Amino acid sequence: MHIMFLLPGHGKKPIGGHKIIYEYANYFVKEGHEVSIVYGSSCLFGKESFKNKIKSLARYIYFKTIGDFRPYGWFDLDRSIKLYFNWNLEERRILKADKYICTSIETAYYLNEFKCKNSDKIYFIQGYENWKWGNDMVHETWKFNMKKVTISEWLMELIKKNNEIVYLVENGFDFNVFDLDVPVESRQNTNVLMLYHTSPNKGVANGFKSLDLVKKEIPELQVNLFGTFPKPVNLPTGYNYYRIPEKEKLRMLYNDAAIFVGTSIEEGWGLTVGEAMQCGCAIVCTDNKGYQAMAIDNSTAKVSPAGDIKSMADNIIELIKNSETRYSIAQKGYEHIKKFDNAEAFSKFKKILNDD
Repeated sequence: MHIMFLLPGHGKKPIGGHKIIYEYANYFVKEGHEVSIVYGSSCLFGKESFKNKIKSLARYIYFKTIGDFRPYGWFDLDRSIKLYFNWNLEERRILKADKYICTSIETAYYLNEFKCKNSDKIYFIQGYENWKWGNDMVHETWKFNMKKVTISEWLMELIKKNNEIVYLVENGFDFNVFDLDVPVESRQNTNVLMLYHTSPNKGVANGFKSLDLVKKEIPELQVNLFGTFPKPVNLPTGYNYYRIPEKEKLRMLYNDAAIFVGTSIEEGWGLTVGEAMQCGCAIVCTDNKGYQAMAIDNSTAKVSPAGDIKSMADNIIELIKNSETRYSIAQKGYEHIKKFDNAEAFSKFKKILNDD
C-alpha cells in the first residue's frame, strides 16, 4: 500500500506535529508499505496577506534552489521515504497513492478536493488550529467527508460536537530516543528546563515571569532553554539557550534538569512534557487541556491555572525546596508516561487506515 502524508511548509526545523507524522511514516515503512511525504510550500495562497504571499514565494524559491527542505538534520527519517517539495498540494501536482493523510487545516482543504474515495482520505487532527485562520475554518474542515483521527480526548469531544465521527489515537513515546539516564536523586535541585517559543499560545512570557519570581527567592536558579527560534535577547544570568539541539543533546538537557516547566496556554497534546517525563524531570505545568492526559496534579505533575504566574512560581519553589516531593512527582511521571506506547498507537492508526 502507498501511504502519502500531506504537510504544510517544509521539514527543515523541528516541529512537534511533524515529529509525530515522521514516526508514523517510519513505522509504516518498517511494515513494508511505500510511504511518501509531500510538503506544500504555499498552501491557500489566495487567502494569505500580501506580506505572507511574498514570504511564500521567497520560501519556495529558496528551498527549490539552494535550501534543503528535508528533516534529516533533526529527525532520523527512514531514507526510503520519498520526499517532495511542491508549490501547493493540488491533486494534479501529486503522485497517486492508496491512502492520503492530511495534517493541518491548509492540507485538509486540498485533500477534500481529491477525486479518490472518501475512505482513503484521513484527516489527522493534532490541535485546535484557529491561531491563523480562525474558528470558522477549523470547524469547516472538521465537516469534510473524510476519516478523522485526533490525538487527545479534549479535541475528540470538540469534533464530536459537530456531529462528526472521530477516532482517538493518543500519541506514543519512543524510549529509544528519550529515557531516564541520570537518577532523579542525583540532579541539582535548582536546574530547570523550559521550551522557548514565540507563539503566544505557548505561554513562554508567563514562564519567564514565573522564573523571575523563583530567582528572587532562589538566586542560584539555573535555567536551560531550548527551541528553534533565535536566542531571546537579554537573558538573565544563569540562563542558557540551545537552539535546535541534536536529539542526543536534548536528551542530556532533559536528564540534567530536576524540573521541567510546561507553560502552554493551549496545546493539542504537549509533546515536550511527555519527553521530560521520559527523562525523569519533575513536571510543573499549566492546566491546558493538551497536558491533561499526562499531567495529573500532585501525582505526575504540579499543575497551575494557565496564566497564573505566582502559582507556577510557587510550584517550582516547592519542588526545589522539597526533594522528596520532587522525587515522587518525577518517578510517578516516569511510570505514567510508559502507558503511552508508540507501537500501540501505530497499531490503532493502522487499523483505522485499513478499515473501509
